[in-house]
Amino acid sequence: MSRAIFTRPDRSEEVKLRSTQQGKLLLTKWQEKPLALLIRENRLLQVAVPDEHASKVGAIYLGKVKKVQKNIDACFVEIADKELVYLPFSKCKHPFLTNRSFDGRILEGDELLVQIERDALKTKQAAATTVITVTGRFAVFNTGSERTGISAKLTDEERERLRSFLLNHNLTDSRLHWPIPGIPGFPPYGAVIRTEASVVDEAILLQEIRGLLEQFTGLFTKALHSTCFTCLSSAKSPWESCLEQIPTLEYEEAVTDVVSLHEDLAAYFANREIPFRLYEDEAYPLSKLYGLDSKMENALSRRIWLKSGAYLIVDITEALTVFDVNSGKYELKKASTEAFYQINLEAAREIALQIRLRNLSGIILVDFINMEDTSYEEKLLEYMKQLIRQDKITTNVIDITPLGLMEITRKKVNKTLAEQFRKEVKP
Repeated sequence: MSRAIFTRPDRSEEVKLRSTQQGKLLLTKWQEKPLALLIRENRLLQVAVPDEHASKVGAIYLGKVKKVQKNIDACFVEIADKELVYLPFSKCKHPFLTNRSFDGRILEGDELLVQIERDALKTKQAAATTVITVTGRFAVFNTGSERTGISAKLTDEERERLRSFLLNHNLTDSRLHWPIPGIPGFPPYGAVIRTEASVVDEAILLQEIRGLLEQFTGLFTKALHSTCFTCLSSAKSPWESCLEQIPTLEYEEAVTDVVSLHEDLAAYFANREIPFRLYEDEAYPLSKLYGLDSKMENALSRRIWLKSGAYLIVDITEALTVFDVNSGKYELKKASTEAFYQINLEAAREIALQIRLRNLSGIILVDFINMEDTSYEEKLLEYMKQLIRQDKITTNVIDITPLGLMEITRKKVNKTLAEQFRKEVKP
């Protein structure tokens, strides 16, 4: 029986290919499942998996209110023939009605714009909102509030520069309010200027914001001239939604060894001015070149070793996730409060990375090594807050309990990595 013999690229090519100092995005398959992997300095930082089922999340429809049920403070909106979505009144801020003026009530027969927030699941209908959002690479426009926010991850100097940019180009007034379109019943709206806006050329930023604003206001004009059940804006493709989970600032190149992906996504990366190329050595695929087997197995493992010889144990339950920090192979003769503090700092860095890599959410508890001096606990708490600020997904470090457990919460976005691969965390 013959066996495959992998032919490695020559040494200079391999070094170049494997260089991930500035971050590299790999689009490939692992265990027959397509996925995007962000690698920097040979560490796997994030894994995103395109949804294998067609999603309607983000799609915008002109629907008709079919049933109003005050006992549950919600209504059901028909977006296609006999297809209903659930719309809670709490999500009905400043709705855009096309058949009458909004008077504070939602009535049966109302025709209104809705955007899908959650897909249908088993017996539950999809959920919708009247807050209409249009997302670009550098900005997001949405209804419901006149507030304009600038990414909190930027420095005060960068935020002030972007504020001046909006004013100097007459995009907003001095209160950062956007111009009111001459569309009857147009709801109040605002925007968020995203982190990536701070590093892009101003001409490109100006072009996107103007185009995005035109697209945003155009939806409402189109709605006034459309019939019920019209889909005014389709949901993004599974791969586009997947890639938007990974900030483009974090990688300088994207590589794939899947021919169809190169053909489908070339335009996506070209629009973002990110080099994108096809790796064509079938005998030595990307999974071998970057050691993806070991990286993914480690990302699904229950035990995580640290350079100091200490290790973490991660237990994921339905209610919460627990990290336990252990001194492990660290030399006990060096064990002092300062030494344990240094181990805890190392553990904090790894935990912040693992939370993102494994896409953990909900309540997260961390049992650090006990330190006798409580002042070290305050320093550790502040350090973890600094690390968590870098997470794109809303994450909060709450406090350290009297029992010495650090409490963290993180918004749920998609399944955990273990759930994506239908595997229990390995011991």
